[in-house]
Amino acid sequence: MIILAIKTCGFCGSNIEPGTGTIYVRRSGNIVDFCSRKCRVNMINLKRVPRRTKWTKEYHTIKAMRKDSIKPPVEKVPAEPSPESIQESAANSE
Repeated sequence: MIILAIKTCGFCGSNIEPGTGTIYVRRSGNIVDFCSRKCRVNMINLKRVPRRTKWTKEYHTIKAMRKDSIKPPVEKVPAEPSPESIQESAANSE
């Protein structure tokens, strides 16, 4: 039984189907998998950062985190006093 692992792209974060993509080995020995030439060129030749590139998963996760952290303030509407509390305050003032 052969089990094929699905790898993720080192730049865009998408899944790489078995038998496709490119493996890049750096001088330090780190292995980076790429799903397409577009991802490889953006990371290696153009030296772009995935969190600043709009079509990557990392960009969208950071954008969602920023959106969640900046929530508009909720206005607190004062609750109307109940009839019982009005009667108690009237009785106390007399």
